[in-house]
Amino acid sequence: RQEARCKEEDKYYSPALASLKMDDYNCLLLFHCYLEVLTHHEVKPSAFMLSFLASYGVLICFCANLSLPDCQVIDRVLSRHGGIVHGVYIRGMYFFSRARVRDNTWIILHALSMCTCLKTFIFVDSNLDTEGIEVLNRVLIHNADTLENFRLFNDRIKDEGLEQLSQALQHLHKLRNLDFNDVCLTSKSSPTLSLIITRMPALTGVMLDWNKIGYSGLESITPALQQCKHLKQLQIRNIGLEREDEGHPAL
Repeated sequence: RQEARCKEEDKYYSPALASLKMDDYNCLLLFHCYLEVLTHHEVKPSAFMLSFLASYGVLICFCANLSLPDCQVIDRVLSRHGGIVHGVYIRGMYFFSRARVRDNTWIILHALSMCTCLKTFIFVDSNLDTEGIEVLNRVLIHNADTLENFRLFNDRIKDEGLEQLSQALQHLHKLRNLDFNDVCLTSKSSPTLSLIITRMPALTGVMLDWNKIGYSGLESITPALQQCKHLKQLQIRNIGLEREDEGHPAL
C-alpha cells in the first residue's frame, strides 16, 4: 500500500511541480505552506516526500521535534540529492543546544555539508550556539559561488554571532538578498554589517527589521549601502529610530 501511495503521489505532484515557473525563493515558500499544513495536523512528511522535494532541488526541515530516525532519513536524502539541492529551509534547529542529543546535531550537520550548489538558504526560529554558527560558516563557504539568497529570521545570534558568521558572509560575492530579521543586532554590529555589505556587490535587497541598531548604527552602515549599485529594497522597520531621527541625512 505504501508503494502504491508513493507512486500515486509521484503521479500527482510531478506534473504540477514540473510546470511551476517560479524562482527558488517563492518555490520554498510554496513548499513551506504545504509543510505548515502537515505541522498543523501533527503529521510529519514521509521519507518519500522529503526525497521527492529534494529531487526537485528543495529541502524543507522542521527540526524542533526531529527524532534520530528522522535525522537519518534527511541524511540519506541529501546523500542522494545533495548535489542538486538549490534551496534549503530549516526551522527550529534547537538541538544545536548542548541540552539536546548530540547525535541528531551531527547527522543534520553532515547532511547539510553535502549541499554544494545552494542558491537559497532560509534559517528560521533556531537557536544557534557558537558551534552551530561555525558549522553554518562551513556550509555557506561551500556554497559561496552559487548562493544568492540568505535569510536568518528570529535566530538570536546577537552581535557576537554576526561577527563569527561574517567569516563566511564576506565571501558570498554573488548574494542578492541578505535578510537579518529579528536576530538581536545592536549598533555594535554596524562595522561588521558594513564589511559584509561592501563584499556583496550584487545585493538587491537588505532586510534589517526588528534589530535595535538605532540611528547611529544606520548612519554607520550608510556608506556601505551607498556602494550597492543594484539595491532595490531596504527594510529597516522597528530598528530603534526615534521620531526626531526622521530628518537626519542617513534616512
